[in-house]
Amino acid sequence: MNGQSSLFDAPAARHTDPPTSHAAATKHARKAVTNRLIVLSALSIHPDSTCHELAPRTEPRLDYHETVRRMSELWKYEGLAVRTGQRVCRVSGGMCGIYRITSEGVAALMEHGGSK
Repeated sequence: MNGQSSLFDAPAARHTDPPTSHAAATKHARKAVTNRLIVLSALSIHPDSTCHELAPRTEPRLDYHETVRRMSELWKYEGLAVRTGQRVCRVSGGMCGIYRITSEGVAALMEHGGSK
């Protein structure tokens, strides 16, 4: 936890970024929140997945890169997901981190109308 009021208020631009970055972050903030919920929902149904494995299981479907970005936010900001280790990914064949939703993640998902 980093003291932010909510994952869904997490800044998308650093305070050192130029004004154009802040404008873009504001524009895309709503989409990022929605996509965090999509990834969190998929993770609640498919625990211990890699991002490669989780991306095609998101509904609506997110690509791998969007899934990785949102997963990073989920576990780095508020602890709504946790990286539980690594293993060989069934999709990429490489060593990848595996993730699981936390009890805080389940509560956030329930609060925002997600599954589980």
